[in-house]
Amino acid sequence: MCYLFFVTFSISATRNKTLGPERKILGGKHEKLFFLLRGLCLRCIHKPGRHLCLWFTKQRRNEENIMNTAQPIRNAQDLQRFKEYYQVVCPNTRNHLLLVTGLNTALRISDILHLKWEHVYDFGTHNCKEHLYITEQKTDKKSMVLINGNLKEALLKYKEHLDRQGTPTSPGSFLFENSNRKGHPITRVQAFRIIKKAAAECHLNGVISCHSLRKTFGYHAWQQGIKPALLMNIYNHSSFQTTVRYLGIEQDDRDSIFRNIDI
Repeated sequence: MCYLFFVTFSISATRNKTLGPERKILGGKHEKLFFLLRGLCLRCIHKPGRHLCLWFTKQRRNEENIMNTAQPIRNAQDLQRFKEYYQVVCPNTRNHLLLVTGLNTALRISDILHLKWEHVYDFGTHNCKEHLYITEQKTDKKSMVLINGNLKEALLKYKEHLDRQGTPTSPGSFLFENSNRKGHPITRVQAFRIIKKAAAECHLNGVISCHSLRKTFGYHAWQQGIKPALLMNIYNHSSFQTTVRYLGIEQDDRDSIFRNIDI
């Protein structure tokens, strides 16, 4: 805290060129140290600061590019192997629940990671709720999602696992709690690694990321004949064309043309 105050104070003093009172406070035998540290602050914050801002902007754009280029898992057999990876190959009830939640709710990863037990579990009846109600972080819109059979099964297995371990669960605790930071959910990076590992071990092609789970839900819903208007509503898209591009359906249609026109 003192260091942050000093940095802010030094920059402010330098920008305003008012070192009278400040120099008096930190002067004397500490005057040389003051000016030395001030110089370091200016070097570390002013010029590299611009680079730091650019770096964060670049990282954000990269994240958006990954989100836009992320592919749904189209093949049903690939999807089954992916879903069962943390259930059969490398058992981990929490990681399995993460995949099942993403595939069955179409929620963004930011909303999934902030789910708490009170959203999905009724501690009075000791059973899963019928719906989860959340306010989406990105759009600030309220959303109600049915908790289907597969998700309920994964939730109850995870709850059983935590109970056997003696890990307490309360309405206010995060569903995907960070084991290293109590009271915090796992990070997006951790979630990405969990998903990426399963995709790599299952030898899935294409860009598979956190956003792939959300897209996979819509892709298979479309394949099963769900009405376009419903998918538009789930994804809050203004047109079905947007949904078609988002889910990669448009590319599938193009591919089928070239596949069938075999001259």
